[in-house]
Amino acid sequence: MPPAPAATRLATPPPCPPDLEPLEHAARLWRKLADQLTASKVLASTDLEALRVLCETWHTYQGLAKFAEPKNMIQKTRSGYRQEHPGVRLRANASKQLLTLWRQFGLTPLTRDGVDSELNDEDDAGDYANERPD
Repeated sequence: MPPAPAATRLATPPPCPPDLEPLEHAARLWRKLADQLTASKVLASTDLEALRVLCETWHTYQGLAKFAEPKNMIQKTRSGYRQEHPGVRLRANASKQLLTLWRQFGLTPLTRDGVDSELNDEDDAGDYANERPD
């Protein structure tokens, strides 16, 4: 099998895909990351699908924010037992997926240096793990 072609670094931020626009959190993150990753010369044309998944996962995570509040973590079953609301686990799974994707783009403190970029130590490319839900 022939080797894959080299990825082309993007010189300008790609526009948000039209089908992401209705997803408020996803569209906002796309614009923010596309700007930052392009400016730091990290984003390549082959990264756009991974960026899409990151943004969609962020939208899901934000949509489940209410399950981070203690009053929403537990629900009563029909038989009266108290159990963890399924939204808690969904949000935890989205969080794990986000951490993996952030690492792929060098968006965590430990992975930032491992990404081929021209970021300097004073530039914050987006440590989104510490960002609060809207």
